[in-house]
Amino acid sequence: PSLPGPLVAVVAGIALVAVFGLDDHGVALIDEVPTGLPVPALPAFDHIDDLLPGAIAIALMAYMETVSVARTVRRPTDPPIDNDQELVANGAAAVAGAFLGSLPPAGGFSQTAVNQRAGSQTQASELVTVGLAMTSALSLGPVLNDLPQATLGALVIVAVLGLIRPSEIAFLARFDRLELFVALLTAAVGLVAGLLVAVAVGVAANLLLVLRELNHPDVDELRVGPGGQLVPVATTIDQDPGRAGSNGNGDVPGGHAPSTLPRMPPGLRVLRIGAPLYTANVREVQREIVRRVDAADPRPRVLVLDATVVERLSVTVLQVLREMAQQLSDEG
Repeated sequence: PSLPGPLVAVVAGIALVAVFGLDDHGVALIDEVPTGLPVPALPAFDHIDDLLPGAIAIALMAYMETVSVARTVRRPTDPPIDNDQELVANGAAAVAGAFLGSLPPAGGFSQTAVNQRAGSQTQASELVTVGLAMTSALSLGPVLNDLPQATLGALVIVAVLGLIRPSEIAFLARFDRLELFVALLTAAVGLVAGLLVAVAVGVAANLLLVLRELNHPDVDELRVGPGGQLVPVATTIDQDPGRAGSNGNGDVPGGHAPSTLPRMPPGLRVLRIGAPLYTANVREVQREIVRRVDAADPRPRVLVLDATVVERLSVTVLQVLREMAQQLSDEG
């Protein structure tokens, strides 16, 4: 940009400290920047038992932050995000950093935001960052030591503010209040208890939502629709504007059935299970199917289950289906 605001702020902050000695008047400065480059060394494994639980938590946090940042800042012209590739890259960086005593690597929101605001377009920006970091480590440490913490904090806040999009929160409010609640809950926990706890809460809440959906799968009745395919009852109404009043069985007001739409054979009901079956939801599906059969008028003689989405059956699920089949058979 013609006027690099962040760079101007850094230079101005350092100059004010150097000229007026603001640190002597209570203005906090950043920690001292070490001079020199790290010396490669073999990592020590003396305290691996104590470090392992924290390391697993950090690895999970780093990976999730990396993928989240990538998906948030990805431009439409960028390649698709590959979660596996991000994991390999993050892991490779961690292994390499182990020999240089680095902090755990991760894609960071604030760093990425600063990068984008500076106009970066390609990975060449990372090479520039590496070069500047090495230059700073070798010669700019004493200069950067006079940078106020408030200046650095302002840079981060300004950069991250661009990632907060009220329009997305408004979209969640319109689309799904439950997802909005999860988003606000995760944000609140992050502000109060920290990012790691917030990630755990967010993952747990989303897992509960997934289980909730899986445990209450839809059971749709299928009828013959336009073209002769079986479609849910709610969508079998003829789409021809001239027959806008037709019903789900191919009938139109007045009792005339178009010859092009085959009718469902009498006494037949076709029900489609809308999700995979497992131990926790199969009883709910059983109750819904029996309820549909009991509520049908006239009562069907043949029941067909469309279980296309059910790729595998456990022994428990199979036993429940057998019980249901026997129950319906006993009822005719």
